[in-house]
Amino acid sequence: MKKSFNTPQDLLSWLLEIYAEKGENEETTLMVNLVESFADTTAASVKISKLTQEGFITSRVRMDSGVMYYEVGLLDKALALAKPKSEGKKVFISYNHQDKAMAGKVKEKLEDAGIEVTIDSEAMHAGEDIKSFIEKCVRENDITLSLISSNSLLSAWVAMESMLTFSGEKTSHKKFIPCAIDQSFFGRSFVDDALDYIEEEIVEIDKVIQKRMAKNRGFEDLQNERTRYNQLQHNLPEIIRKLKESLTVDISERNFDSGLEKVIKTILS
Repeated sequence: MKKSFNTPQDLLSWLLEIYAEKGENEETTLMVNLVESFADTTAASVKISKLTQEGFITSRVRMDSGVMYYEVGLLDKALALAKPKSEGKKVFISYNHQDKAMAGKVKEKLEDAGIEVTIDSEAMHAGEDIKSFIEKCVRENDITLSLISSNSLLSAWVAMESMLTFSGEKTSHKKFIPCAIDQSFFGRSFVDDALDYIEEEIVEIDKVIQKRMAKNRGFEDLQNERTRYNQLQHNLPEIIRKLKESLTVDISERNFDSGLEKVIKTILS
């Protein structure tokens, strides 16, 4: 029966079904008869072009004994969709937004390995409370994968995610995988330098609060920020101690592929 597809993803799902029927040890190149397969060959061609542009497949038109075929090669991005999820393992990526590009690369690698990933840029709804979102993600995912950098270690939100997961490791079998983007935190002076910065931020916030109080103005918008910095000031030495005592995986640019391979093996083990 000829097929009709509403979206390119519908067409891709069908191609993956054909691939699955062939068996995963077979070649990933499929020969699709245009006339016999599709109710609307023009619409199908447009969708195939779209999937090609998005990096899911390679494609070319081929004639064989007077019959027009599409020769479709399934790329890794498409084949990852056919892989079963990793025994239900769910991973939450914790990162500072200055490291967003690296977080995107890590997410793509994990999903290519069939691992279900939660990341705030996709999972967080507009207007959602950040603290509640973090607590929910740590609670609902089996693993928190934290991207460690000088940026993230000075982020009160990432520190909160780390402490929640450290606690969860003891009480609810949660796993914490630290991945270092840079090695700055291994330096002996890092904690002192970081605490100096945090204390300066607290002093600046207190100055603004004092000015507002003198003018009888509210400062509720600053209270939570100050509280987060206080918590970071209190927790940072312990977070660094735990990181130094843990096997932190190096995923800096030079070691990205080998580091992610270790991470994926750990998640799937």
